[in-house]
Amino acid sequence: MNNETTYLFAGAAVLLSTMYYFMLRAAARSRAENWLRENRYRVRSFRMAWFGPMTFSTAFRNTDRSFSFIAEVDDTQLGGTGTVRLRVWMDWLGTISQDVEVDWIEMPAGGAGDAEPLMDRLADAQLDILRRVSTGETAFYAPRPNEEGAGAEGFDLFVEHIFALKQRGMLLHGTPVEDGRPGRGLYSSVGSISITPQGRKWLESQA
Repeated sequence: MNNETTYLFAGAAVLLSTMYYFMLRAAARSRAENWLRENRYRVRSFRMAWFGPMTFSTAFRNTDRSFSFIAEVDDTQLGGTGTVRLRVWMDWLGTISQDVEVDWIEMPAGGAGDAEPLMDRLADAQLDILRRVSTGETAFYAPRPNEEGAGAEGFDLFVEHIFALKQRGMLLHGTPVEDGRPGRGLYSSVGSISITPQGRKWLESQA
């Protein structure tokens, strides 16, 4: 076997090992995200946790085929926002070998103050949009930097509520205009908004 063949086999081995690693990581991430959905958490952010503290459950186990993630989540049942570390164990075949290990860094403080359950907060925000559209507003614009409510995420979340209302059959809207400027949100405006009969009916039921 000459040097060229040796390098070829070594390169193929590295490529296969890299593909295998990313396959395992994707499967582990999917399992962690499914666990959050199954337990009624809405994900604000999700990332790999490259380093994590040693816990009792991992002290005597090989962690070579485990993947850790950190997620900031909203508790949609009890309210509040928290941060959780999720560890998923994989076997050699790329299947989940254990249940998800959960370690709360900060528990959601549901039940008081601003920790109103997320579904209630979403319903209030979307109800306000329906009210505004029903009174004649057909377009919304991102606030200017010096205006109240300005922020990179505020208007984007507002537009996401409009998307959700369309999916529920309560609103119709045109194509949102993207912004893309540094320090600004994704969207700058959305227009051609109208309320549907289903949306008007739901709005009347909430009066």
